[in-house]
Amino acid sequence: MTVSAKGLPADTGVVIGGGAPRTAYEVLQQARTSADGTLQATVRVPDWSTGQERFVLTVAAEEAEWKVRSAPFQITGTKL
Repeated sequence: MTVSAKGLPADTGVVIGGGAPRTAYEVLQQARTSADGTLQATVRVPDWSTGQERFVLTVAAEEAEWKVRSAPFQITGTKL
């Protein structure tokens, strides 16, 4: 899936994680924001997430105390 975000700190290392709402997330990928604070990354959907009623993506700074979360959504299948 494609993960996009804007308004983040510029040129910052981040982790992209996923999991159920209000639980610890599993790190799916590392990335870096651009010079203008945007993020665009393609993340592999974990096999264990298919069919979950509610899934949340999290983007968190590797070396700072901030994170942002998506609204919950359902993963209905994977496209090969």
